[in-house]
Formats: sequence, C-alpha cells, structure tokens
Amino acid sequence: MAECRLQSAWAQTSSLMALLATIHRDPKKHRKPYKPDEFNPYRQKKKKRQGPATKEDLAFMKEMFEGLRKK
Repeated sequence: MAECRLQSAWAQTSSLMALLATIHRDPKKHRKPYKPDEFNPYRQKKKKRQGPATKEDLAFMKEMFEGLRKK
C-alpha cells in the first residue's frame, strides 16, 4: 500500500516537473516537449524489440530442446 502511494505521488510530481521543464525549455535544443515518464523513477523504460530469430538462434534452440526430450 505504501508503494502504491509513492508511485501515485511520483506520478503527480513527475507531471509537474515535465510541465515546468517544457515551459522553460529551449525549443532549438529540445524540440519535443518533455514527458512525465522522463522524470518518474518508477516508470520502466520500454524494451526494444529484437529482430526476427536468425538461423543460428533456431539451431541453438533446437539443440537445446532436443536435449530435454532425451532425458
């Protein structure tokens, strides 16, 4: 419950921080407005997706799972 309260408080605080940073930003240096997630320590950054599996990846997985079947 305390963790939820902290996350809620940081959501509000980060929104205010983003608003102030956007108001005082130099549009030549930082073209896009700031987002609250940039200031919130509880927000996790989105992970980049990997590309499709390569032949080496598939061969490794096949070898690994065949070893599990034999046991």
